[in-house]
Amino acid sequence: MRTFVSQLAWAALLATALWLPAHAVDVRAVRLWASPDGTRVVLDLSGSAQHSLQVLKNPDRVVLDVAGARLGRGVRTALAGAGAVKQVRMARRSSGELRIVLDLTRPIQAKSFLAAPNNRYGYRLVIDFGLNQGVDMPVKAEHAPPDARDLVVA
Repeated sequence: MRTFVSQLAWAALLATALWLPAHAVDVRAVRLWASPDGTRVVLDLSGSAQHSLQVLKNPDRVVLDVAGARLGRGVRTALAGAGAVKQVRMARRSSGELRIVLDLTRPIQAKSFLAAPNNRYGYRLVIDFGLNQGVDMPVKAEHAPPDARDLVVA
């Protein structure tokens, strides 16, 4: 009987280990800023992480899922935006992913990449929104008054 209980305990431990992520990555900080060329969001991470990025419409937003991640101490789940980003929302999903939603001020394209540690920072997950990458915005056409004459420039 004791062997059966021991085997059952090992099986439960193994099942729990398989269900949990191999290692959790902490999001230590979220930095957001706008420049004349675009907007950048940087997540400071405790280690390397896999992620996926989706750009969605109606309302315009970017959804970022980071596998096996969790919010570190002191990181707020909602942040005010800057530039193309209205606000940032974060929550842990039941699948173990950290979902980060970036609500946008307009339709725009986004790209993301994981930056390796350097002398100043550890791992960083970077999301860029560039002005030249944005979707063409509609422009209102201005029409000449009906009594205007043609002007030819040579």
